[in-house]
Amino acid sequence: MPEQTEAEALRAFALELLTDIPPKMFDHLGGRAVLAEIYEEQAEIAHPAVASVLRAAAEKVRVEL
Repeated sequence: MPEQTEAEALRAFALELLTDIPPKMFDHLGGRAVLAEIYEEQAEIAHPAVASVLRAAAEKVRVEL
């Protein structure tokens, strides 16, 4: 496997951090759909590089519904 660039490593770490969430955290928050919406809203105002990670996280969270 090729070595990751610094940017790729940071992106992978951020994506994992944003999506590796214990299921119990959603008992009172309205679920993963709400979290995905929050990520999408933040992506609208974020730097393009950050927005890309937020959109990927939103998609991953939705897929896990």
